[in-house]
Amino acid sequence: MPQLDELGFILAPTVRSRAYVQFFVEQDIKPQNAFLIPGEERGWDGPDTVEVTLPNRERPFLFRPGVPARTTAERAGWKLIELPDADINSAACVARLSLPDADILIYSGLSKALLKKQTLDTGVRFLHAHGGYLPHYRGSTGFYYSLLDKGKLGMTAIWINAGIDTGDIVARRWYDPIVGLDVDYVQDPVMRAQLLADVINERLQSGHYPVVQADGVHPLHFVIHPVLKNIALDTVRP
Repeated sequence: MPQLDELGFILAPTVRSRAYVQFFVEQDIKPQNAFLIPGEERGWDGPDTVEVTLPNRERPFLFRPGVPARTTAERAGWKLIELPDADINSAACVARLSLPDADILIYSGLSKALLKKQTLDTGVRFLHAHGGYLPHYRGSTGFYYSLLDKGKLGMTAIWINAGIDTGDIVARRWYDPIVGLDVDYVQDPVMRAQLLADVINERLQSGHYPVVQADGVHPLHFVIHPVLKNIALDTVRP
């Protein structure tokens, strides 16, 4: 199992974090450590295992949305570190992240928990997978707009900066939506996980992180209206 000493995770009790850990374990990539944000785990009332067909793979990814990230990471032998606070920007969390555990942290935090200046100034670089094709679809619900515009889901890996989805782009990819498969809790997190794993695999193979020369920054920050969200989801409903 290849291990990048420079790489760590910040994991939250979310389905997205579950997808990230499961995908990295499947890819046999082990980080130096993983920081765990405290909080109540979200329930899952769907099937135990969901098959997700993804590009550049010979077989579907077998996702288990109900298995907490902690459980998967523990079974894989990851070094886990409890963060003292659910607020990633608190003084206690910033002090802990400032210790020399890893130089790069993949950030899979709680919804809408943006990293503030004091966290970005810890000396750690934060790698994030955004659910939207940047720079064109910024904001927490950008992929819904691409579903409406193009009938596709866009994912982008970026280095987090002080702006909203304005960091340097590492990699990005269009995905065809899968009809009949939950978008928020299956497709989006698994597609983000694949893109991040591909970035880390390139780092392992080439010795550097990829770079995308993007065409400027889109001026708008998208937040989807419930009516538009339902229209977008109609494109993937059976």
